[in-house]
Amino acid sequence: MKLFSLLFFSVSAFAANPALQIGIVQEWDNIHPVSYQTAATESILQFMFRDVVYRDASGKILPNLAVNIPKLKNKQAVWTFNDQAKWSDGTPITCADWQLSWQIGSSDFVSKTEKNIYSKITKIEWDAKTPKKCTVTYATDEWTFDRDLPPVLPSHLEKKIFDTTNTKVGTYEQSSNYVKNPTLKGLYSGPYQVVEYKIGSHIIFEENPYFFGKKPAIKRIILKHVASTSTLKSYLMSKEISGISAVGFPPDLALDFAADASLKDFTVHFNNGPIFQGLFINNEDALLKNLYLREALALAINKKELTKAFLGGKLNPAETIISENDLAFSAKPASYNPKKAEELLEKNGWVKDASGVRKKDGKPLEIEFKTSAGIKLYETLQVSICDYFKRVGVLCKIKNEPPRILLGDSVPKGNFQIALFGNTTYPDTSLKGLYHSDDIPSDKNAWAGGNVLRFKSKEMDQLLEKYDKEWSQSKRAAMLKKIDEILMSQKAVIPIYHRREALVLPKALSGVEQSATGTGMAKPENWKL
Repeated sequence: MKLFSLLFFSVSAFAANPALQIGIVQEWDNIHPVSYQTAATESILQFMFRDVVYRDASGKILPNLAVNIPKLKNKQAVWTFNDQAKWSDGTPITCADWQLSWQIGSSDFVSKTEKNIYSKITKIEWDAKTPKKCTVTYATDEWTFDRDLPPVLPSHLEKKIFDTTNTKVGTYEQSSNYVKNPTLKGLYSGPYQVVEYKIGSHIIFEENPYFFGKKPAIKRIILKHVASTSTLKSYLMSKEISGISAVGFPPDLALDFAADASLKDFTVHFNNGPIFQGLFINNEDALLKNLYLREALALAINKKELTKAFLGGKLNPAETIISENDLAFSAKPASYNPKKAEELLEKNGWVKDASGVRKKDGKPLEIEFKTSAGIKLYETLQVSICDYFKRVGVLCKIKNEPPRILLGDSVPKGNFQIALFGNTTYPDTSLKGLYHSDDIPSDKNAWAGGNVLRFKSKEMDQLLEKYDKEWSQSKRAAMLKKIDEILMSQKAVIPIYHRREALVLPKALSGVEQSATGTGMAKPENWKL
């Protein structure tokens, strides 16, 4: 983890130009809206970009760059961009920008979190006389046509780079202005533009004078990386930061801060986001591809005891990937059964030795376990989960990494056995990108795709495809339960608890909205001190 060497620059360098200064625990990766990998980057995109549509905290799809939500007819929809929408150098935002983003996301040489949002579109066309009126042709007539759309990129700045570098994996991303020159005017469509950028340290946002929406009342916002959660309170008290991003901010600390009288100048905003914290399993791993072992691990964990001990019982144990706020959610009984876990391991040849460690053919049953280094709650939970494993004879080999490395590199590339982190199940959204076998990232597809579980199931693939074609919401809810049932029966992932994200901001700040993700900072142009 890089040292946060610039944490104290606000006292001197920025004293003459006051700004809202937000600390963020999880380190962001590149800020390219197609190829970013981490939740930290996703959480700050609203500062810099505007997408075609926007999902509010209730899950409703609303127009953003688009002036309205069109109808789908014969696999086509005509999207019209706001006439005032411009890039941060004054260049109009047009269909050419959207087409470029779709082409970049469709490239086999460009990494992205989800392929699905690009593959479901086959063409983006427009008339030269009406460059903001885009006719989009879809591969199918799915109800998901109006959400999970490609972002929009400035073709006048990125097209030439893409056309000349799209020859091998990673070349375009490394050459993009978002990586090489992130302060270039014209890269941003949101209320702010980047004026200073240092990965692992800070980003400085200033007002985008060409933003088509409401002009932000706060002209400068500084995002600072804070490497350790243990320093957050002292930085708030000393006014080195004036707020904390939800990403990486552990719930136990959020609950403590909310009850801390010494933090009377701050408000902890709790978001009921659709996120669960879980043990993500590499289902292609030579050891963990065995269902009995995944099941034994799941049965060994006392989730109720964990949430009571470390979260004060304020967050609920999870036995499902489905959000508690989703219509499809239903509570399930606890899976904790260490006796059955031991029986499964014994039955499959893993026998305890005198020290209590299970062995087969002389080899101990040891599993590498990763989580985000520097986030105390996750590291503490990890130790407790390892203790549960040890009770049934399974050893842990802890190998933690900085979030940017763990979530941006190791997990997508399958360089893990089990990892503890959070994931989102949005209401009424395609799940193909997370669980379809075509979305397993590999070196053959530039590590694109969100199926980091590397889970393969013909039944699941067919169900996910059917889910995207079902226009009835009630029928989709039933299908979502079936998707969840498959994942839980196969123990492809082990949910631990339902998260409730928290954002800390000054009490004097108004206009704060909940985000759809729970971790994002929604509509910062509405913030006012």
